[in-house]
Amino acid sequence: MAVPRSVLRLQVRTLRWLVHLLQAYFSKPIYKYYHHVPLKPSYTFAIPCHTSPAKGSIKLIVYNPRTFHTNTPPCGSQVSLTPAVSRDTKNPASPRTKSRGLQKRPCILNFHGGGFVLGTGVDDERWARSCTELLGAVVISVEYRLAPEYPFPTAVQDGVDALEYVREHSAELGIDENLIFTSGFSAGGNLAISVPMMASDLRRERGERGTEKASGSDDHAEGSKELPLVAGVISFYPGLNSIPTRDQKACRMRNPAKRMPKILSNLFDPSYKYPATLDQGHPYLSPGVASDELLARALPRDIWLLGCQDDMLYEEGRVFAERLGKKREEGGLEKEVRYRCVEDTVHAWDKSPNPVPKPEPIYAEICAEVREILQ
Repeated sequence: MAVPRSVLRLQVRTLRWLVHLLQAYFSKPIYKYYHHVPLKPSYTFAIPCHTSPAKGSIKLIVYNPRTFHTNTPPCGSQVSLTPAVSRDTKNPASPRTKSRGLQKRPCILNFHGGGFVLGTGVDDERWARSCTELLGAVVISVEYRLAPEYPFPTAVQDGVDALEYVREHSAELGIDENLIFTSGFSAGGNLAISVPMMASDLRRERGERGTEKASGSDDHAEGSKELPLVAGVISFYPGLNSIPTRDQKACRMRNPAKRMPKILSNLFDPSYKYPATLDQGHPYLSPGVASDELLARALPRDIWLLGCQDDMLYEEGRVFAERLGKKREEGGLEKEVRYRCVEDTVHAWDKSPNPVPKPEPIYAEICAEVREILQ
């Protein structure tokens, strides 16, 4: 029997309050004990929602590289956000990102996890630190609106608004609009894939087509010369297929005892996947089973996927990576997929105060591979 929506909202708000309480009282001493100082954002600002019929605003949290002179949000014509010429010898400016003496930075548009119900834009500050320091990238973390107040597809629509805003305001933000990568963790890993898909469909509806070749566009896309709106996708342990139940996914795990606690999944799924009649195979909800045509058209050539070995989402991520990377004659899409499985790790292992293994070396490997395609 389905839980009444009012009861579900109360349960979620209680859970959020408990999480906030724990973070307020225990996060600082825990991080201090493990000698970790979270990276502080450069600035935050809000943008209006346009795609979703549920109007409101979305907070964007910006992490700039240290070589930026200013940390000021775009504000119409009054703001001139001038990027600095890099003096960082470890991260020299890529020839592709130089323009008239000013360095246009790559951008990582990031989506946090939390089952579409929990989480904030500062949850992935370790990843933001790696991207700003090793890539010299501007990281923009999107605080999309959460369920159950805003069920599917609001999070995807908010992500599209953020992507379109960043592209339109790239000069003010000091970034190269052709070097925007989406990234995300768990639910955010889903959005890193589904947001470019919805954006591509909306562009088609408006009769728009890409005019410049992004660095990560797919040269082999059949039947269409439309270019992806992002240069690459970096997705960490994403949920990609909502058709199987949680119990069915747990049965495929190496150790089902390490599945996500039912108390969480029983809140997450009915909150976001609403109403109950929702098609669980909808491409924006389950991008892992989207059509070849949509994936070939909307996703860029360069894709990074990371799975956790003891995660109920591991199998669908592995299958998706295989599908994307196979040759077309073998039923694949011929994308350049870099897939990693972190052994002996559970879902979201890297979000613990003292993760084992440390995620920074893995982040550094991914950043190094991104740098290679930017050269």
